[in-house]
Amino acid sequence: MTGQTPDIFLSYSRQDLGIAGKMAAALKAAGHNVWWDQALKSGEVYDQVTETALREARVVIVLWSKAAVASDWVRSEATVAMQRGALMPVMIEACQRPVMFELRQSADLTGWKGNAKDPRMAAFLTDLAQQLEKSATGIVALPPPPPRAMRQYAPWLVAALILITAIGAGWSFLSSKAANSAKPIVAVLPFTDMSEAKGKAYFAEGLAEEILDALSQDSRLTVLGGTTARAISNNSADPDFARVKLGVTRLLEGSVRGDGGSENVKISVRLIDTANGSEIWSQRFDRSGMDVAAVQEEVAQAVAAQIAGPLSGNALEKPRATSAVPPAAYEKVLVARQLLRTDEAASTLQARAVANEAVALAPGYGAAYAIRSKATAAARFRGLVQVSEMESARRDAETAIKLDPALPEGFKALGTILWMSQDYKAAIKALQRALALRPDDALARASLGRYYAFAGDINRAIVELEKAAVLDPMLDSPYSYLARYYAETDRTDAALTNAKRFRVVS
Repeated sequence: MTGQTPDIFLSYSRQDLGIAGKMAAALKAAGHNVWWDQALKSGEVYDQVTETALREARVVIVLWSKAAVASDWVRSEATVAMQRGALMPVMIEACQRPVMFELRQSADLTGWKGNAKDPRMAAFLTDLAQQLEKSATGIVALPPPPPRAMRQYAPWLVAALILITAIGAGWSFLSSKAANSAKPIVAVLPFTDMSEAKGKAYFAEGLAEEILDALSQDSRLTVLGGTTARAISNNSADPDFARVKLGVTRLLEGSVRGDGGSENVKISVRLIDTANGSEIWSQRFDRSGMDVAAVQEEVAQAVAAQIAGPLSGNALEKPRATSAVPPAAYEKVLVARQLLRTDEAASTLQARAVANEAVALAPGYGAAYAIRSKATAAARFRGLVQVSEMESARRDAETAIKLDPALPEGFKALGTILWMSQDYKAAIKALQRALALRPDDALARASLGRYYAFAGDINRAIVELEKAAVLDPMLDSPYSYLARYYAETDRTDAALTNAKRFRVVS
């Protein structure tokens, strides 16, 4: 592609050429530099020019319609845009978008006929201008393909085509290691909020995640990641989903009931045998007026004892120093973490506010600083706060590490800050420290894989992403990045072999 870097890449289905042309005209009339395939000049190579424009554009507008959903090209372009953080979707027709894009907020221009005075179009152009302003520092540039990257097809297209069918319908993954392992395979399902006021949903879900993390420290067990656990919970009506498709042998279910505050919590858990759905064990933990933070380790040890027997000697878990943490601060940290998992702008700012409250309640609590750092970084990535806030985010991460060197979240938060600052080598070291403390953290593994890729080490990126896929089989990002990096390193056979390890969930 020749000429200046485009402001906007326009992705659409050929069947929507008419409305795409009107969109391109409206964008140009608003003063934007727009690239779409009608701008190709004679003699230019389609895939090379398209890939360059897609990589360089500050914003990628995807026009979603029924035809676009069915288009491999549109879905692959949307995948790359989402990976870059440049995606700006627009609905031009009522349709069911691919599942990986359903949680993305889309502008609604359904039925738009090209009228520049349409209030919806005016609002969209305002949002677009704001997004372009943010993109000056907020867009993540994908690493350029290595010199030997395959040229007969665009690498991003090869990667997307491998994944489109599976991700569009939902993935199921059964690793050969898990299938043949003698270790019990455990999934910790999201806990249910049973409080009368229904005000502890985030706390309940967050507590389940904390128990999952604590339980995963037991080397005698294989504990699947949170994304997979949530997928199992969503497919609870299918008795074969967990055991047959994912190899899970035990499910941990739980509920939380709060009676008047953070210090009055009752937690009920039960262990299920997936072979026949029978209850193996159940117990209630009443923490009225006591340290709720201790529950996660107590439950994890009790569950592990039921599955693999009690630990003894040097294998005993060392309890974390949480006795000085006010229960209200612990709860706020869990709530902030769950708010960030929703991946929404409003929730990101709310998470930051809740984290501020946690720090105020417990100035010596490392986890509170870590989650505040993470929330600030997430807000900056979305353009919700100024770049100057990144310095405070870094201080928070470093404070978390100083207060609690055994806390992986501090190193993960620092890794994110360093990555956003493009100090990839330092970001890798921070993630390595986090994984030394919690080797089975799938999200950290996936992030480490991405950091290696940004640093130019695609082979090590692939190794870490493979590990992440095993740890959390239903986590989307390792699969898409693996397909992309295999394609970019001209390893088409490996990409196809990798794809065969997955089965579409029926």
